[in-house]
Amino acid sequence: MGLFQYVGKGFEIYKRTLLMAFTFFLSGLVNVGLNILFIPVYGYMGAGIAKTISYVILLILGIRISYSFMPWLAPLKSLLKVTFSTLLMGMALVFLMKFLTVSLTNLIFLVVIGAGSYLTLLFLTNEIKKGELNFVKSYMKSYYYKLFKGRSY
Repeated sequence: MGLFQYVGKGFEIYKRTLLMAFTFFLSGLVNVGLNILFIPVYGYMGAGIAKTISYVILLILGIRISYSFMPWLAPLKSLLKVTFSTLLMGMALVFLMKFLTVSLTNLIFLVVIGAGSYLTLLFLTNEIKKGELNFVKSYMKSYYYKLFKGRSY
């Protein structure tokens, strides 16, 4: 869905929101159909798989339809880096889940490990630039300073 935001701007700029709604509708139909097939067999994991497939279809439809009125090249290099990072993070989490019991503590642990590994991989593949990282650090410092300014502990 996040990747569709790139494509969706073209629909908005060229006032083709009905076409954008059509892509959402088709993707939604695929999602409902796949949920009907996958949930009885795979449970909540089937719902996740169905949602992922429908989002990929949404992106492909969005690119194909928007190209007719706004030719552009998708950032394929960036998409590959994000996909690579996502797959490695997912494999690490699936591996870790085999050794953990179901609990809120373990869920929080997996979220932290997943986010940390994903961001690290994006940084290592140079998808997140050092300047962007420095910007976030300075923003967090200023936010922290404003939050706790003048308080003594």
